[in-house]
Amino acid sequence: MVELTTEQNLETLRQISLLLDREIQRLITENRHLTAELARVRGLPNPEQLAFTAVQDLAQARAKIFARAAADPAVRARRPAHPGHGPRPQPTLPIVEIRHELPAEARQCPACGGALTEMLGQAETSDRITTVKLTYQVEHHVRQKYRCACNGAVVTAPGPAQVISGGRYAPEFGVGVAVAKYADHLPLERQVRMMAREGLIVDSQTLWDQLNAMARHLDPTYTALGRRALDAPVINVDETRWAIMGSGKPAAGTVWGVHAPAVAFYRILAGKSADEGRQVLGDYRGTVVADGFAVYDVLARDGPGFTLAHCWAHAKRKYDEIAKQWPSFRQA
Repeated sequence: MVELTTEQNLETLRQISLLLDREIQRLITENRHLTAELARVRGLPNPEQLAFTAVQDLAQARAKIFARAAADPAVRARRPAHPGHGPRPQPTLPIVEIRHELPAEARQCPACGGALTEMLGQAETSDRITTVKLTYQVEHHVRQKYRCACNGAVVTAPGPAQVISGGRYAPEFGVGVAVAKYADHLPLERQVRMMAREGLIVDSQTLWDQLNAMARHLDPTYTALGRRALDAPVINVDETRWAIMGSGKPAAGTVWGVHAPAVAFYRILAGKSADEGRQVLGDYRGTVVADGFAVYDVLARDGPGFTLAHCWAHAKRKYDEIAKQWPSFRQA
């Protein structure tokens, strides 16, 4: 056997070249024959269309492979982040695919006038974020009645769950009002105007009734959060002024906050005296971290006996105030 990489005889190399050329020509002829036969089996009038179809199949396969790679979180993680204000990933948003195709009258080649055919697997893609319009609708619930031939009973199918018994607003409606008011700080009157633009006629009292009813349903959860906070061995307690809205001028109230690991519990009371403090802390016997407000000293002394640990952050404020007045004593 001749080793082509080391053979130096020109005549030998020439003979090998001729043999290879004849073999290549034979394979070309055989390939043409097989291509024509395959085109005939597939019903293609021109064997050259088979080659074009093969290119399309290859492009479609490549598109599927690259699409899977692009969807792989590990591949996305390896991509370098774009500097500046680039597009942010939106993993929680649903994706809706919208296809754009040429109309039939536009599928003509601008170069030769021939027909434009679809390139399988070939398309330009881009993403844009849009909004789905909020709409309100009336659900007409029909609760079917059933009877027995004995005429001894009539049973009606149960209806949907309601926040207010016999009410006409679904729970998700009330939840939306609550989120808009307490998370997004949208007053009820402003929500009324927003709903009117979408065709819903409602007043702020109706929205308030929904909030009030949901608060009653959630009261057991609120109470349980308070118990869990007071079960912690160490809690942070603080109080601050809070305006209590009424029919006239807002009254001065106090919001008391009890903070424990993973739990924050609040109570709004009329004042910040020892009586209100007892309503908040009850018979708590752990450690209370609080500021220097005198009420906590009274509560710790009168019982039932929690340990009062003053807050270092409040103590540091005094040093910061002194440092502003006498900067030279900062290092003392």
